[in-house]
Amino acid sequence: MRKALLTILIVGAAGALLASNMGFKLSYNLVNAGTVGNNWVSLPYYYTPADLNSNSLVDAEDLCDDIGGPCAAASSCTIGRWNTATDAPVTWTCQGTRGTPFTLTAGESVFVKVNAGTTFVVVGSHNPSLGYALANAGTVGNNWFSVPYHANLPDNNANSLMDAEDLCDDIGGPCAAASSCTIGRWNTATDAPVTWTCQGTRGTPFTLTTGEGVFIKVNANTTYTPSHY
Repeated sequence: MRKALLTILIVGAAGALLASNMGFKLSYNLVNAGTVGNNWVSLPYYYTPADLNSNSLVDAEDLCDDIGGPCAAASSCTIGRWNTATDAPVTWTCQGTRGTPFTLTAGESVFVKVNAGTTFVVVGSHNPSLGYALANAGTVGNNWFSVPYHANLPDNNANSLMDAEDLCDDIGGPCAAASSCTIGRWNTATDAPVTWTCQGTRGTPFTLTTGEGVFIKVNANTTYTPSHY
């Protein structure tokens, strides 16, 4: 089981657990497993790594440099995002010299493929006002989503876990109807997705892992502002 160590720094009035400015420092294990070795990673909504390529954007190469380790070497690490409109991934090879690294989008998760295990210490903070647009586009309609590190989702299934069904209930809209929304994660060890159909009654919804990104497939457009501490 992947483990992540999370430190939360609350900036604001003493005891203000709902403060809008919450700083995070997360130690997240990136693994090289199976034939794919993809790690889906949630990034803080305010994420400002060093801009070593000096293009005044927060992009995939900045993420490479921030991860360091294998991602500091050419062709040893790949960053990817899902283009919902085209139903296809967009990738960047770390330390590459051809093409342009894609810009990171607040609220959107990414995958990180490494050729050697490493620990990524990610630092950032949350934007509580961000409403993330979940689109039903193309034939897939997958939206890669960064679950906030301090998410506080409703536990309507009363299992004392923060799981995929809790995320369905928090999103609401199309995800409140049976068979209208799917939540998925990538199982790095098996090189395969694990999915849960919202409002399902068969099987067990998978548990959400702090720092791990998910995909959300909806059958109708909606905007989601996640609940948090």
